[in-house]
Amino acid sequence: MGFGFEDALDAVVGANSGPCLVTLGTACREDGSRTTGFSDSNGRLRATANGTKVRLVRSLGVLSSGANLTLSHAEFATFADACRVWEQQRNDWAEFAHVPAGCPGFAMSYRFEYRPPGANSKSVDIGRRGGMGPPRGDTFVGKPEETVALDVPVEVADGVHVVAEIWQRGERYGPVEGSLVGVRYQFGPDLFLQARRCSARAYRTDRSDVFLERRDEVFVRLLVGRLTQA
Repeated sequence: MGFGFEDALDAVVGANSGPCLVTLGTACREDGSRTTGFSDSNGRLRATANGTKVRLVRSLGVLSSGANLTLSHAEFATFADACRVWEQQRNDWAEFAHVPAGCPGFAMSYRFEYRPPGANSKSVDIGRRGGMGPPRGDTFVGKPEETVALDVPVEVADGVHVVAEIWQRGERYGPVEGSLVGVRYQFGPDLFLQARRCSARAYRTDRSDVFLERRDEVFVRLLVGRLTQA
């Protein structure tokens, strides 16, 4: 029986340790340069780092066309601050979610859920479509989100500003005036974090990007600490 990447993670991390930073190994070159590989505890997000750059790569989850983002060490530290603010603020936003249900490829269906703002709020099951049975409950109205640029960016951390809000309006659930479902942080001249309650997209204006899931901020925070010690 082989011993693969997942086996190595299980051996090092353990079954119930929660998010952590796993060092995969270091490549040493003849010129003396080194590149070290890192992974989160479930192998969904990985990174490589050398003396000047950090490259984030999404392995599992939502993959974009680029699926990676390269930052300088200074940019990565500011990115970590943006992730920290996202962690602090995201439970203040509502969420309108399409949740897959059933068996992929057979009787696939989707459940529609609304979750109001609040750290302890519970998701409301609105309805379901698809699958073998008849439609149940409601669906979303389906109006596109509105991204509203702020007249004056709001500084939320050193080098991190909220530059736009993301609103969902016209739905049957939530306040009549609409629901705030996310914001756009700017953490560099061409660097942004488009953040929602359960996910975020970090990107440069050149379209290189990486998607984040909840608790990925722990991986980012631990990696910043590791690079600071190096």
